[in-house]
Amino acid sequence: FDGIHSVFRKEIVQDEPVPSAYVAYRGTSSLPDDPDMKDLKDVVGYIGPRCHFIQYPLRHGELLNQVAVFQSPRYLQALTEGTDVPEDWGNNEEFKNAFDHTNEFVQGRLGSMWLDTWWQMSDREPLDNWVVSDRIIVMGDAAHPPLQYLASGAVMAMEDAECLALYASQAAATGSLDWASVLADVSGERAPRCARIQTTGRFWGELWHVDGVSRLIRNETFRQAGRTSWYPYVDWLWDYDAERREYLQDPSKGELPEALQEWEYNIHRLVAQREGDADPEELTI
Repeated sequence: FDGIHSVFRKEIVQDEPVPSAYVAYRGTSSLPDDPDMKDLKDVVGYIGPRCHFIQYPLRHGELLNQVAVFQSPRYLQALTEGTDVPEDWGNNEEFKNAFDHTNEFVQGRLGSMWLDTWWQMSDREPLDNWVVSDRIIVMGDAAHPPLQYLASGAVMAMEDAECLALYASQAAATGSLDWASVLADVSGERAPRCARIQTTGRFWGELWHVDGVSRLIRNETFRQAGRTSWYPYVDWLWDYDAERREYLQDPSKGELPEALQEWEYNIHRLVAQREGDADPEELTI
């Protein structure tokens, strides 16, 4: 559990965090003193082209948390041109104009954002094996740092811990606790599931931020799902029990649904096109 910059992960694979080109600003304020939001009980999100804005209560309604996320033009320019990425991508200068195309309500909320800190959103490529040695396994963000769109980072880490404790206790109960076998089973169960969550998070983020015809289709799709039920689409995410060992028995459950098999993460596509000597003007996201 040593985080996205894990030392132990390097014993398995030599990789780096993958920036998403999106950056988050955050701010908190008194919820009871906010006349427009004082009755907020749940999460509210506004999604649109190249940005989104999220609001939810904290501390049992004491605070209002607001998060403004947008695509950094400077990061995107460096990615498409193959030049050095500026360390401060997503800075205040970019933030000032990032929400100009949003509605008045969202724009009116941006003054609550902290400007001294912003978060450059990154994840890592999924791992198919988490075992470092017979006594060491990576878990949590060391194994599967996700983008934020499914709000599953902490959930996955808790599932990891439960899975390890469960499999170890079951092995011990039979009098045959072999840590190498336990860690292999934990990795075999958890890696496919977390890979699907990470990949779905990337897809979900792109879906939030589309424009043009894609945006119209997404909006109608969301309306239809809202009229019926979202549960058929999220049962795989929320209805999980490590004791079933379903991913260990069938690792293909960790793949995206067949209908999404042709989807390619935009960051991957841009890098592949750039390395193929495509003209920067042809590279878009």
